[in-house]
Amino acid sequence: MGGSLHLKRLVAMPILDRNGEKDRVVSSRFAVRLPRLSLLGKFAVVSLIPIVLLGLVLARTLQVQIRNQALTSARQLAALVARLDIQPQLTPDDLSQGLTPERLQRLNEVLHAGLVGEEIARVKIWSRDLHVVYSDDPELIGHAFPSSDELEEALDGRVASEVSDLTKEENVGDRSYGKLLEVYVPLTFPGEPAPAGAFELYLPYRPIEAAIARDSDRLYLVLLGGLALLYAALFRIVATASRRLRRQADRELRLANEERDLALRKAAVIATVSHEFRTPLTIIEGVSKTLERQDLVAGAGRSMLDSLRTASHRLDDLVEALLAAAEGMEREAQVQRRSVVLSDVIHAVIDRLSSLDAGARVRVMAIPDGDAVMSDPALLKPLLRHIIENALKFSPPGSAVDIAIARTSGEVEVRVRDRGPGIDPEFLERAFDPFTQGDQSTTRANRGLGIGLFAARKIAELLGGRVELRRHPGGGMEAILHLPDSNEDRSLGAADIDAADAAAVGS
Repeated sequence: MGGSLHLKRLVAMPILDRNGEKDRVVSSRFAVRLPRLSLLGKFAVVSLIPIVLLGLVLARTLQVQIRNQALTSARQLAALVARLDIQPQLTPDDLSQGLTPERLQRLNEVLHAGLVGEEIARVKIWSRDLHVVYSDDPELIGHAFPSSDELEEALDGRVASEVSDLTKEENVGDRSYGKLLEVYVPLTFPGEPAPAGAFELYLPYRPIEAAIARDSDRLYLVLLGGLALLYAALFRIVATASRRLRRQADRELRLANEERDLALRKAAVIATVSHEFRTPLTIIEGVSKTLERQDLVAGAGRSMLDSLRTASHRLDDLVEALLAAAEGMEREAQVQRRSVVLSDVIHAVIDRLSSLDAGARVRVMAIPDGDAVMSDPALLKPLLRHIIENALKFSPPGSAVDIAIARTSGEVEVRVRDRGPGIDPEFLERAFDPFTQGDQSTTRANRGLGIGLFAARKIAELLGGRVELRRHPGGGMEAILHLPDSNEDRSLGAADIDAADAAAVGS
């Protein structure tokens, strides 16, 4: 029972339908776990494959060269024997008419004196009509045999050779030697336009084969040693580089962790300070509203009360910016979306920027078919305030700031254009960095922490949008806020507005 259960866990079981055919296969739980290799281990495995292939190719090439060299040496030996020992003993008539017994005896003495033996197994002399004029095997003399390609080449004046397996009729008596290397040398006499015949020399192939194998083994050892040294050298280079990369990666990881810890500590400090600001700001806002409602301040005190409320609003927005800079995307879960009319939010922001004369300077151009979006007004207000306030601060006093709302494919765009000097192209990429300003001097005209655009971008990301800066062709800068605007969002927004209208009518 235990064995069958174990087998089911290792083998995928096919499920058959009613027709007996495979319907589906249950995935097997069996998985082969291969060891994870380091960079050095991967190199050791991967680089070994081409080195082995290179060794095999070189070994095969060199083996062919050694064999060809051995065959060339055998052909040179046969040509030397034919020129020095055989041809001086013959005349053209000997090949065309046959050898007399005296000349045959003389030729036997010359050949058996130092040629035929262990190094030379057999000799033949052929006439042009394919008869054996002479052989150290007397039974072959005078017989005619079928021609071969190598013999035809020799009769045409070229040295030729082949490794014979002794299946020819003329080689029946030579099969005890095993394989033989047959070399054919043309016999050309002075004054004759073509060879009068051919000299065939049989060399035992076993010594040649043994010499080839011996030279190949030596060469393989040298080749193997050279490839091993190459592999070791490459391995050492990669090992050194791998250690350096590992140390560099560890150092970069340590620095990244230190930077992350530092950023977390800074964010914690900023969040704590910002939250601590909320208590006195709430008190200031509450007292200001109470004084205004109860008409406890009149005359010159009224303007001072307005300045106090404006300052408290500014501090509240600054706290929101600091929180956005500190918490970032961690606040995404707190986003509460509902239908928001952008033009209403923009006008509310403008009313809170009275110290910059926003009511007289900002011009809003809304779209005629409505500018409602699904968003969080608590986040949308500080987002638009940062963008609009930035445009007002960097425009000349009294100059206009234009705000245009447009609906594009899947988005609602809010374009805020100022009339300021613009941003240096080199600084444009860093304009959204926290605590960064184009003018870092202590005497700069515009005060602030340099986190307005950074906070605006962070809040826009929380709302699923984005902010970008462009130089306007007519001068100044243009900040473009992109907010998501799907058909589903538009339907929900319309339903919210209708519900609000119905509630107002009912009341």
